Amino acid sequence: METNNIKNSPEKEILLRLDTLEKKVAELQDIIESQFSLLRKISPLSAEDTLNLVLFNVDSLRCCFFLHHIKEIVRIVAITPLPDTPEIMEGVIDYRGEVIPIIDIRHKFGLETSEYDLEYHLLIFDIEGLKAGIVVDQVLGVKEIRADAIESPMNAPFKKSFVTGIVKHEAQIVMIINPVLLLSLEEKQGVTQAVQSL
Repeated sequence: METNNIKNSPEKEILLRLDTLEKKVAELQDIIESQFSLLRKISPLSAEDTLNLVLFNVDSLRCCFFLHHIKEIVRIVAITPLPDTPEIMEGVIDYRGEVIPIIDIRHKFGLETSEYDLEYHLLIFDIEGLKAGIVVDQVLGVKEIRADAIESPMNAPFKKSFVTGIVKHEAQIVMIINPVLLLSLEEKQGVTQAVQSL
């Protein structure tokens, strides 16, 4: 009787579920590694080719965009919140007569929001036709790297779909963010609709 109770106990169920989850995580890690390896193989860049990265800090995280993704870097301006918008949308700014939605990158990383400092900057970029921006604590400048210096995103402190690789800079891990992958399809549609409704 006791053996049957142990076999059918809630603890046993939890252990079985954890084991299943661990197997699924391992499978996902294998998929990401294989995709990263495939991208390296089919990339038109050779190992000696150089790339320019714009480095920036978000809270305690060090991140970067490829320079060609960045449209503009500007000092932070007033962000106007809007009602009934996706959770990842902080609001909009009026920049040179154009309405630009601001994406909450802290929310995407699961970080707590904080009050913005006047020294913060906005990075403006394009997500497949949608011009958007994020608030960053500090822009560190442009760094030139060799293509073979990019490592697998599996080594990143955060496993996010929009983190497509890492590089090392000053003994720190820098996460490479692809802005095209920053929003899910549903999030992009919600942000686009919010901007179009203005």
